[in-house]
This record gives sequence, structure tokens and C-alpha cells, in this order.
Amino acid sequence: SKPATILDVGTGDGLFAIAFAQKTNVKTVLGIELASDFLVLAEKQVQNHEVKNVSFQKANFFDSALQPGFDCITFFLALCEFKKPKMVFERAFELLKPNGYLVLGEEFPELAQNKAQEIGYEINRALGYTHFLLKEVKEELENAGFELQIEKVFKTEYPPMKENDLKAFLKDEVSDWQTVGVINDSQQLFEQFQAKVRENGFEINPQIVGIVARKK
Repeated sequence: SKPATILDVGTGDGLFAIAFAQKTNVKTVLGIELASDFLVLAEKQVQNHEVKNVSFQKANFFDSALQPGFDCITFFLALCEFKKPKMVFERAFELLKPNGYLVLGEEFPELAQNKAQEIGYEINRALGYTHFLLKEVKEELENAGFELQIEKVFKTEYPPMKENDLKAFLKDEVSDWQTVGVINDSQQLFEQFQAKVRENGFEINPQIVGIVARKK
């Protein structure tokens, strides 16, 4: 098939976009991100991996400068940074070519298997992430004009973290959120979750659901 053009939304450090760019059937990948610090990291990753068909841009997904014509739009742990999946999927529908694909890699709190994972979702929500229900996401995809093609759960096997990991984790997350204008107090969050984490530990990104949907 014709080489694909891909838009990676919330590209972060760019590794997911670079992985796509290295595929033989991919023409170009554009990664968009609001946090300038992440864009600097992404550009360094491009140099490290010596890929030439990927570029990065500071842009909002709803920016009118983004023009339709993508074969595929990807979100890897990025949907949780938006407030309304309905608006996200409708915008993706606008930007995709006919029969284009939307690829999601996301966490869903109802899949939590133990108390440590439940606490991980609580911490993420306190930081500012929005976790949607899997059923809700699939319904909104269909309402926006997509047909679900693939749904698969991947266990990440990240090790559980303990109380002595919590402060550093929160400090890093608060710093990341500050780059897009969201201010949290890492010490206050630490005190809020310290007792729970001491008793149960916490897990972040324990399992990720991969979803592939095609524009009808």
C-alpha cells in the first residue's frame, strides 16, 4: 500500500513517533506536543536514532493550522490529557483521510486488579490526568464515525513502587505538568497519598489497552 502519513498527538519525548517512522510503509510522521521541554527531548531522540522522516511541532490538536490528510493518527497515553473524548474523536475524523486509522494506547481504571493499581489511578487523577471508561471511549468512537478494528490489553510489567519512590515520582510529574501551565504542589500530594502508599504501594500504567479504529 501507499506509504502512510502519521500524526502522533501528545508525542512527549518522541520515541513512539520515531518507532512508527522506522516502519518501511511509513512516509512521514509529525509529532505534536505542547510542552517545550519534551520537544527538546524529542529532537535529541531523532538525532540519536538517525531518522529523517519524523518532525516535531509545538501545536494544539485543535489548532486550525493542522490540515486534513493523515492516513493515521496515534495517541499513546495522551487521551487522558484531554477532557472530552467526543471532541478528540470528532477532530481526528476531520483530519483523517477516508478509511484512515485512529490508534489509541490508553489506561482504563476499571481494569485495575489490586489496591496498588487503584491508588496509581487516584494519584494520576490528582495530578490532572482524566481517565475515561473503556465502554465510554468505544461508544464515542462509534458516535464519531469510527469502526472498531482491534482491541487488545497489554500488561506492561512495570514493577510496583513504594513509599520511598513516591516523592521522586510526584516531583517529576509536577514538573512535567508545569510545562503546560498546570501547577501542583508535590509535597501536598505526597502528604495526601503517603499513608495509602505506605500500606499498599502504587502502580502506574500497569496495563494498556491498544485500540485501532477505522474511519468509516
